[in-house]
Amino acid sequence: MNAAHSPATSALFGDEEHLSVSRALGELQARRPIRVNAPGEVLFALPVEGLDDQRLHEFAALCGRNSPELIVTQQRARAIGIEASMPMALPLSSEARASDIFALAADAESKGHFSPEAEAAGPAARAAIRLVKFNRSLPAVLAANVASINSDLMHSIVSVEADAVERFVPDEGVLHYLLGEVEVAEHADERRDRPPGLLPKQALDRLRRGAYRAASASARVVCTCDPAAS
Repeated sequence: MNAAHSPATSALFGDEEHLSVSRALGELQARRPIRVNAPGEVLFALPVEGLDDQRLHEFAALCGRNSPELIVTQQRARAIGIEASMPMALPLSSEARASDIFALAADAESKGHFSPEAEAAGPAARAAIRLVKFNRSLPAVLAANVASINSDLMHSIVSVEADAVERFVPDEGVLHYLLGEVEVAEHADERRDRPPGLLPKQALDRLRRGAYRAASASARVVCTCDPAAS
């Protein structure tokens, strides 16, 4: 009998790079932290969606001496008064609670609990934002660079390479797993008084032309926004 194929070559596992991104998406969907690797960076990332004070406390402890930062899209950064052309990393106050972080990531009126010294997010943090967009979650993550930490726990966390995330385009099976099914409305007015799963046809077309251009045009997906536009 032939030796077992590695995940990089096996028909059972598919492409190793694609598999690592798919696993990272699954962990984020379950609201568990992942590890994102880039040159000079090893980042722990946790979705802001679903965050509570206990999860915040445990994630901060996991990151050791490296205080988590809030990573937001450039659009969100501009909405809270930060000039940005790419995702930004916002240092958080040590007194910030989960509700403060969520408000900073999503509330139009929130501008507190972060240091004004916001910086452009690095490749690993940008990859983490891209992943939560694929999951159609709130496009914000907590992240800390833990390159100096060496522990058994670190190696038990699902990891993915940042450049693999940049190259990743979900296939139809991954789309269906992540997003399920959606009704398609021919006109935006049809969304009135209808469940949020009803998506205007134009928005679905934009979705397919963007990050999902490799997926089949006949795929039936659920989405409430264009992941590439958040």
